[in-house]
Amino acid sequence: MRYFYILVAAGTLLSSFCASAPTGSSESITFINSTALPDVACLPDSHLKAAAAGIDIYGEIPGDYIQKNGSIYHFAEGSNASTWARAQLDIKHDSNPPDVQKRWVFSGVGIGMWSESDVKGYGVWFDNVAYGASYFSSSADMQFKSVGISYRGLYDGIEQLDFSISDGTSLCGKFVYTCGKIEGPEYWNTEPVSCFRLWLRGP
Repeated sequence: MRYFYILVAAGTLLSSFCASAPTGSSESITFINSTALPDVACLPDSHLKAAAAGIDIYGEIPGDYIQKNGSIYHFAEGSNASTWARAQLDIKHDSNPPDVQKRWVFSGVGIGMWSESDVKGYGVWFDNVAYGASYFSSSADMQFKSVGISYRGLYDGIEQLDFSISDGTSLCGKFVYTCGKIEGPEYWNTEPVSCFRLWLRGP
């Protein structure tokens, strides 16, 4: 179910965690074009922040990004593009692998990388990542300290996400670590990385 959120009154953002008591009021939000309303107390702050800025988190990335190269977007902290990218990490989707997954060229996964911890600083969004391709910023000295995945988690036993860093010759020359399973959309802080590759494991 898709929801588009519009803040209609000022108020404190709600807690990101359903188990916590909400710090705002459901009266500060209007839901449109929906037949069923989500639990307001469960809405993450990133979605409310996007709504306050008039950003449709299910639409296209806002156009205030710094540059675009195909499906790779560079954006500054505080931009609408950055707010949109952060909100992508909190969208919940079905994580059941389809039978045709191993025949796909593109994963349907979006991956964001930020220059600072906790999804802050200069960011790059890689949309609909292709299997087996190396992804990195266009800047040779750019390193990232937080990473997020959207649209779904990694399929256990099917997909593997490897991270690397420059070895002085190649941006992806030195392997750092791998993720074999990610339960769902989320972000994590990481030791510096500059490159990633999403693999389909063996048959």
